[in-house]
Amino acid sequence: MCKNNSLEKSKELFKKTLVAIENPYKSVNYVFRNIVDTLDEKNIDQVHYIGVKDVEQIPRTLVTKLANSNFLLHTLDAHSLGGRAIDVNLMNPITARPMTGSSSGTAINVFAGINDLGIGTDGGGSVLAPSMALNLFGLICPLIEQDEMKKYNRKSTDGIEFYPSIGLISKRIDLIEKGLSILLETEFKEVETDAILASKKVEGYKDVTEFPNSTSSRNEMINFLNEHLSNYDCLIDIEGPIDTEGFGDTVFGHFDDKTKIIQANANKCLSKVANMVKATSIVVPTGKLATSYILTCESKKEKIEKMLTIAKRINYKENQLIENYFADLSKYIKKGYF
Repeated sequence: MCKNNSLEKSKELFKKTLVAIENPYKSVNYVFRNIVDTLDEKNIDQVHYIGVKDVEQIPRTLVTKLANSNFLLHTLDAHSLGGRAIDVNLMNPITARPMTGSSSGTAINVFAGINDLGIGTDGGGSVLAPSMALNLFGLICPLIEQDEMKKYNRKSTDGIEFYPSIGLISKRIDLIEKGLSILLETEFKEVETDAILASKKVEGYKDVTEFPNSTSSRNEMINFLNEHLSNYDCLIDIEGPIDTEGFGDTVFGHFDDKTKIIQANANKCLSKVANMVKATSIVVPTGKLATSYILTCESKKEKIEKMLTIAKRINYKENQLIENYFADLSKYIKKGYF
């Protein structure tokens, strides 16, 4: 890389840290300010900054694996209290409503350009839903640090037992794939498949059926995945808009019929249960606000490979207005009267 490009990359990385320190969305718990000391000028063009959800479940071995491939730990990220599905302490930068949780700060810090890749945990949609809420790519895979994650078995707010999966969030699907390859120590190739089951909302597939919707119970969604995942390489649906017309949160929704309707209007569906059946799932923005394709498969390398191939072929165009407004790092660096 030439000196001018190295200088520009250095400036960009420096701005990321300045914005993290400014913390405009209150989404950063801690900034590793000495990250600059770890930069190698020869490899600076390959450096990516990562943010990690500030929870004990994410093992340090994961961060070390990523660091060995130039994904450097930049921030520890805020998150919703107790894994709640909405975060009453953080605001969604686009909608000005409570941010979708629980990996809320991790998603915001990717969205704002502070980090290139976010690492979160997902029990019942805690990575997939915040990714959708901010039109980001998000992936969960229970094969990542599987033995470690099994130590954190718990019950959901509606009484379903599960343990969390590690998830990745980014504006770029190639960084999602690269991060997954590093963490699973495997390479993914492009492979063909026609064993795809699509919902009626998705065009272009021969095998189509009625998928559960946001009014379905979690058990109905789980039963649907358990029935179909083994028969297909990938299931694909469209989900959203997330948390724009309601609050997809059991704490809020459990009171009465009215709050249940408001909860269902948040349009969360298979994102809430993919982890509970230990599936691998990726969300790909459609371009509409907080609305994504959600692809789900069994957590087997050959099926993940096929699912990633499909996901990468989905035509996605970045929203330039949103990118220009929210990801211009210079806007976040304080400039007063002088």
